[in-house]
Amino acid sequence: MDKRTAANLAVKKKITDAVFKLMGDKDIADISVTEIIGEAGVARASFYRNYSSKEDVLLVHIHDILQRFLDGRSPEEVDHRSYEHIVRCFRFFKEYDVYALGMYRSNYATVLLEELNVFHMAIAGNMPTSSIERYSIFTYIGALFNTAIAWLNGGATESAEEMAHFFLQTLK
Repeated sequence: MDKRTAANLAVKKKITDAVFKLMGDKDIADISVTEIIGEAGVARASFYRNYSSKEDVLLVHIHDILQRFLDGRSPEEVDHRSYEHIVRCFRFFKEYDVYALGMYRSNYATVLLEELNVFHMAIAGNMPTSSIERYSIFTYIGALFNTAIAWLNGGATESAEEMAHFFLQTLK
């Protein structure tokens, strides 16, 4: 990675961290770009070079995390309902808990959930659009999302493995 790319990634991280820090105190609708760049310590041009809006920071960050998830998939995770896949989902929620809970607490959970729906539809492959079966992925991801958020809100005291086992047992 060249120096410019590394520097831009660092700027994006500062902006993202600033948004989530500020979201700890108020809703993103009440946060100005001026506050974000002040907290991040970056120039306004740096913000707009990378993002079109405050909300875009959230979407880009979600997409980056989901891409990391996809890039690290193993052959055992081909089935999105496998134990291995679900463990990894809980691990990712734990690793990115500040962001997941930040969005949840700032009333942006539906944005995150919609991105997870789209992502898992892509993983699941070609779902029949005329069959009632198409709703199964939404049932699955909704349950996984709600369980993960409740787990994180409760301090995530159980392991990802325990949560995956519980989740699979509950789906049966």
